[in-house]
Amino acid sequence: MTAVARWITLSSAALVAATGIAAPASAVFPGRNGRLALSAETRFGGSAQNAVLWDYSPSSHKRRQLTKRGASCRLESSTSFADDWVDGGPDYSPDGRWIAYLHADNCPGAESREGLWIMRANGSETRRLAAISLYGVNIVNGLETAFSPDALSVALIHDVAGSSGENALTVFDASDGAIQQQVTLQKLGGQSGLDWGTNGRLVASLADIGSQTPRLYVMSRNGGDRRRLGVRRTGYWEDTAPDWSPRSRSVAFLSSRWSGERLVSESIWRGFPRSQKAFPVTRGGSPDSPAFSPDGRQLASVNGDRIVGISRGGGPIRTIMRTRGRIEAVWSISWQPRPRE
Repeated sequence: MTAVARWITLSSAALVAATGIAAPASAVFPGRNGRLALSAETRFGGSAQNAVLWDYSPSSHKRRQLTKRGASCRLESSTSFADDWVDGGPDYSPDGRWIAYLHADNCPGAESREGLWIMRANGSETRRLAAISLYGVNIVNGLETAFSPDALSVALIHDVAGSSGENALTVFDASDGAIQQQVTLQKLGGQSGLDWGTNGRLVASLADIGSQTPRLYVMSRNGGDRRRLGVRRTGYWEDTAPDWSPRSRSVAFLSSRWSGERLVSESIWRGFPRSQKAFPVTRGGSPDSPAFSPDGRQLASVNGDRIVGISRGGGPIRTIMRTRGRIEAVWSISWQPRPRE
């Protein structure tokens, strides 16, 4: 989420007729805070790795399972072999009515399921938009989908076959999965997060093929006009999991400081592409997968066995949800703009 760009134009009316996704007159990710979509490691029994999608309401404290593990998958066998089933990288559409996500598994018939999927926010009308080979790719901790501000497209950055580690930026039609555009991101690989802002710009965590150090890049939808979010700090840092603020004025991201092979610290930062300035929102703990609230006032992130919330400017951390029952761990989250009635 090759080098030749192919554009297909689809009218808003055609998209609504095909899928029911309402294309707003302008990109409107801001809104009232809705539910949180979770890619969560889920207990099914056996020794397989299982991640399915759930959602959670911070107001009612209710959760529900949105996707299910395939019935043909083996949880374990006499040879201790187990099938893995992974749904990850969720992203809500700007109106909050749809979720795009990725699926990979090694169960019988996996080739008929792997790829980019879309469903209604309540888990209904699930269907595959595009077939992409993803098994063996870390879709639970890095690879993400990104809806466009007009809800007509879904972007993905993924590996390019035979490219020596380079990635491709592919934009799919949100109604039928047709490729609107695909370009190779020269000398960049190691995708660790992607988001599409209301300003029409993409932000992605990518690693230079030579250094393999994840850095943040802001770019146009065709991968051009690419600029690094150059946060100046001493020492060795890796920046991943970017998320635009609702009005695309800042980017929240996970920043990890290393000393050799030892992880020194992890914290959530906010960076401002125009001024090239940034500051830490959190200090200490084990934060991951920051997600702005649609009202822009707070950030949610995964922190150990809970999802926590914090003011966008920092301050006390509060618990939004604890992992319990069948949910053993949360890998990535997306915050829903509450749909209008």
